[in-house]
Amino acid sequence: MVSASAQRARDDADRFMERFLECTSEDVTLDGELANLSPEARMLVWDRLIEINHPIASDPARRSRELVSQIMRGGKSTLSELKGDLASMSPEGRVHAFEILTATPEYGHKGINWQSGRFPSSPPLTPYQLMIDHIRNVLDPEWAEAMSLVEKSKAAVYDLGWPHAASIVREAIAILSSLTANVSNFYMRDLAVAYFHLEAYLGNSGDTPGAQNSISRCLDLLSRCATPDSDASLQYDVSRALQSQAIIHAGAGNFPVAVQCQTTAVKSLDLLANLDRSKYGPCLAEAAAQSAFILLHAGEVEEADATISHALRLYENLENEGVPVDQQFVMIALSHRDRIRATLDARNGMNWR
Repeated sequence: MVSASAQRARDDADRFMERFLECTSEDVTLDGELANLSPEARMLVWDRLIEINHPIASDPARRSRELVSQIMRGGKSTLSELKGDLASMSPEGRVHAFEILTATPEYGHKGINWQSGRFPSSPPLTPYQLMIDHIRNVLDPEWAEAMSLVEKSKAAVYDLGWPHAASIVREAIAILSSLTANVSNFYMRDLAVAYFHLEAYLGNSGDTPGAQNSISRCLDLLSRCATPDSDASLQYDVSRALQSQAIIHAGAGNFPVAVQCQTTAVKSLDLLANLDRSKYGPCLAEAAAQSAFILLHAGEVEEADATISHALRLYENLENEGVPVDQQFVMIALSHRDRIRATLDARNGMNWR
């Protein structure tokens, strides 16, 4: 149900657009009327004006920048003015504004790749990202609490153990589920990230059915987030979730499905690595090594050997190109190679006899 303040903003925007579309070239401009609208109604008007301007509407990045410029008063608003405009909006209006402000290339979606502590590192946040996150923390407190709980769950893994981490991230899931159901689907991506973490905590706690259910929920939510304009980070999130699902199926002995999930993830990461070698190349090498691990346990030892050799070549090429590589993952790949080679040696010895 739309709040009364959100409905007023929509009605005001509708009335302005009716006047705008009735105007002829001899009419005076409606700039004065637009300036008198509330920030939320003004945002809705600019959203619609840009939609009917096909050159802008056909370019998502340009459209986002144009809308951000208008929300930020032509790019000249101060931080306090921007906060004030957003604070005056209805909950639905604020969410719509944050959808715009976080859809720009300058922000980028952090998604699963945004890890802290001992998880794989990500590039430092930009000043624009920091500004928008700061405003969201102030004006979107339930979201901020949920994100804080996700971060808290990561720390709890090392201090309190997997089951406790799972209980914490479940609190975040409850908040984000409520926001998704009652406010906007904008929170769906964050909800998927929370389920991704829950899968890891449950899987390491020995709760295989719970882990499988969590990663299935994660993948379902990510698929619902996908649009023709989705950025590479969503594709990356899907590939990470598929890798988790592959490990679960492999652990249950369902190797055909495990290999299928892992192969799909690797293909996706290969495409991403072609777009951004430094960002996705190490992820591709890690996924290739995991493929070899699954193939070994599936009994496809020769294919596992070829795959681990490919993974190690990827790591070597990245290092030669100056791309930072986590040596911990290189050591894991080397240990996979040693196990695969030992299995091959044992098999060849049996054949020789």
